[in-house]
Amino acid sequence: RPKTPPGKMEPKKISAVGLPDMIRVPCIGAGARAKRIEYHFATDRVELSGDEKTKLFSEQCYVEEPRLEYELLEGGRLGRLQAAGPGLARGQMGKKKRPFEVTWAHSVSLLPQGQNKVLSLVGQANLMMAGVASLKADVLHLYLVEVPRLGSDKVDIRADRMQASGHIELDSAQLNAFLSEAQIWFREPTNAETLAAQAAGPDGTNGGGLFGRQAKAGSKRPTKLWLTAGVLRGQIVMTENPQVESLDLQYNVRVNEFHPVSKSALDIAAEHVVLKGGSTPAAELTLSGAPARFSAEGMTLEGGVIRVQLARNVASVKGLGSMFMVPPPLVEGAGGPSKPFHVRWKKSMWFDGLTARFKGDIETGGEFLTKKKELVQFVATGEALDVELNRPIKFTDPTTTDVDVNRLSFLGSTRFDSRTVDRAGNLTSIDSMQIRDLVINRQTGRVTGMGPGRLIHRGPNPQEKQKRNDGQHLAELIFLRVDFEHQMVGNLDPYEVEFLNGTRTIFGPISDWSQSLDPNRPDLLGDESVILTSRRLAAADMRDVVGDKNAIEVEATGNAHIRGRKFAASGNRVSYIQAKDQLVIEGDGRTKSSLRFQRQSGGKWQHLDARRILFYPETGQFALDDFELKLEGLELSSRSSDSRVPSYQPAGYQTRTAAGPAPGFRN
Repeated sequence: RPKTPPGKMEPKKISAVGLPDMIRVPCIGAGARAKRIEYHFATDRVELSGDEKTKLFSEQCYVEEPRLEYELLEGGRLGRLQAAGPGLARGQMGKKKRPFEVTWAHSVSLLPQGQNKVLSLVGQANLMMAGVASLKADVLHLYLVEVPRLGSDKVDIRADRMQASGHIELDSAQLNAFLSEAQIWFREPTNAETLAAQAAGPDGTNGGGLFGRQAKAGSKRPTKLWLTAGVLRGQIVMTENPQVESLDLQYNVRVNEFHPVSKSALDIAAEHVVLKGGSTPAAELTLSGAPARFSAEGMTLEGGVIRVQLARNVASVKGLGSMFMVPPPLVEGAGGPSKPFHVRWKKSMWFDGLTARFKGDIETGGEFLTKKKELVQFVATGEALDVELNRPIKFTDPTTTDVDVNRLSFLGSTRFDSRTVDRAGNLTSIDSMQIRDLVINRQTGRVTGMGPGRLIHRGPNPQEKQKRNDGQHLAELIFLRVDFEHQMVGNLDPYEVEFLNGTRTIFGPISDWSQSLDPNRPDLLGDESVILTSRRLAAADMRDVVGDKNAIEVEATGNAHIRGRKFAASGNRVSYIQAKDQLVIEGDGRTKSSLRFQRQSGGKWQHLDARRILFYPETGQFALDDFELKLEGLELSSRSSDSRVPSYQPAGYQTRTAAGPAPGFRN
């Protein structure tokens, strides 16, 4: 404005009162409309008031208020503003001329603070930025900067940062947040970020969502999240589709999918959450709490401090923690799928998307269906554990499905306990193992481990029902214990197991599920119990062979010895079929098998040798092949033409019946 020459008059103020009055200042691109207007030339200050709403407008801003004072500046620069509420302001911000609207209930001010101009809204403040977000709060402070335009004396207004407090609600394309306090910084994108935003498209369809979450199939936008916290601090990159770059959340933090899905929804609960690279696949999370929780794609982690690298699908927990997995639902008629699975540890956990390693006093448990549709419930403890999934988990992809545990690999000393129930809910077995380096494939049932170790099995006695029908009483359960020195291999479905290089086995009836047989106290064993030693031992569940009975078949090879209260046998191979009460003893071709037995308890021991002996401990019947007998001083030897029938048949021999066992001698 040119200086007024001496002696000339200079206007100081213009006052206008009317219905309504309007004033324009073309040199600074601004104007006002109100019932009462005062314009001060020396300070370019405008005072507006009146019964009706007053309006102040400039090149980049429009304000509507009952009463306000504003300092007009040239080039679209921001002046000072003081006004009472309620009021409204509209304008444009940034290079893209992004529209915004602000409303307030009590007061508004625009004052300089350092290099910023601070817009302060008090009372039911509401900020809406087109294409970015809307924000509600009790108090809102928006820090603005004036950026000169290239080749012009005018400026653009950009948001530098924002502070809000009291009943905060934030709504954006990626996030709904409910907070008590918030501080958000805004920055302009780099050239690379601008190109990436252009590649993602105007609606962000091809880009990543917050926390690296990708768009679901058929969705036009990345996943939207709910967030609650006491305090939020964050930074937003002002690309075409603004992206959250970092977040620091404190006090009762909770993050969920906006549209939850059964098992792939992201769920976070912690006292403190730090997010870096929030809208990129390289997003990294650090959660802390007592404990903190991270859930994604059917897997839940809990621990004091959880670190998640979303791009690499890597998660780690230091110290005490737990993992819980929810695999696909059990499907009737489809054998093998498992139910929820959990692991607890005391030292650490590391996960790469496919394999998790746990260290320090491991405890794990879960359930799975066998091919017979029986439900196996198990609990295991050990020093360390590797868990391999059937397919990788991708933390950034909510479409990952059908993730389940494939293999459990225990390192060091391990205890494994399981219970099996049939489709009617009846208990069919209780099993326990103490072993080293146990490996279990939950999909195939294959199991391996190293000794020294021990296996214990309890299950129904297949002979009990038949004996009860005959008017006799027999224990309803059987007990099997195998102590081995070297290695165990087998399968849990069907139940088959083999022990190598030194075994000691005890087998016999028990009266209840908690009872055990002591291999070190053979004097306490009943007539139906046996002790077996050998270099190798194999045991199998024979229910598919003998019908609906619960049956175990045991085979021992290599210097095998078996003994009960009234018999003892040895050979290269000894097998026992529980359902038939049949003992088979065989030699190795050079040495015959041997059997010693009593006709009755306390009676004289009888002795026989044969290439192959079939012996029925309960009845005392036997069948021989290529035999030698010593019966109360009588010695006989022969080789029968039929391996099932001996040549010599002393008094007491009974002809075989259709329902009877193989022919032989009866004591």
